[in-house]
Amino acid sequence: MLATIYDTDSAEQIRNIVNNSDARLLIVQDSAMREKAEGAVEECPSLERILCIETGALDEIKAYGAGISDEELDERIDSVKKTDLCSIVYTSGSTAAPKGVEMTHEHYCQTALNLPDYMPELLHNKKNTILLFLPQAHSFARAINYIVVASNMHIYIATGIKTLISDLQVAKPSIMIVVRVCWRRCTTPPPRGRPWPQGRGVRLRRGGCPELHEGNLRQRQGQCIDPCPPRGLRSDCLLLTA
Repeated sequence: MLATIYDTDSAEQIRNIVNNSDARLLIVQDSAMREKAEGAVEECPSLERILCIETGALDEIKAYGAGISDEELDERIDSVKKTDLCSIVYTSGSTAAPKGVEMTHEHYCQTALNLPDYMPELLHNKKNTILLFLPQAHSFARAINYIVVASNMHIYIATGIKTLISDLQVAKPSIMIVVRVCWRRCTTPPPRGRPWPQGRGVRLRRGGCPELHEGNLRQRQGQCIDPCPPRGLRSDCLLLTA
């Protein structure tokens, strides 16, 4: 079972999540997170070890996996039922202590297996790509990962919200899941003297259906962004809001 933490979580929040989920192994991204987790092994009864990706955790995990026999792996896989707990997804803790939601294997798999039938032109096209900027601790990001595995799309994972524009230019996604902060960053006006990008995009209106729009990119104060597409997106990109 997997539980999640955000890189913005405090040392106290990390310990609360570890204790609440009865985690045995804590994996952090970098030395800064490792410092926040310092002492957690002694303070959290269930926790046995802390690994840091920045200092070689992936090699340690691969070495551990190499020591597991195929028979033992098959036995563990066969023992898993769809109603078993797959993950506890915690909130970011920005307004209160992180709260966990229990997700079963069936929760993720039903979404991943059913959605491609509703969006076959997008998810079954091998030429399509998706740029994921949400942190992997986010419940929606986890669901998207499962959906991509069950489809034919290629996924790019952004390095962070601060590099979103450059990541867009690399990935050139045909579909992108966006939230308001992402949308605002994508539609920041260009430097003085430079024109708005031209292209085809999706006009998103509050309370209405998306409409295809051709023209330039601009922002209307006090209203939803209208029209698009943001800088770096392919001209035929479909934007979905979360």
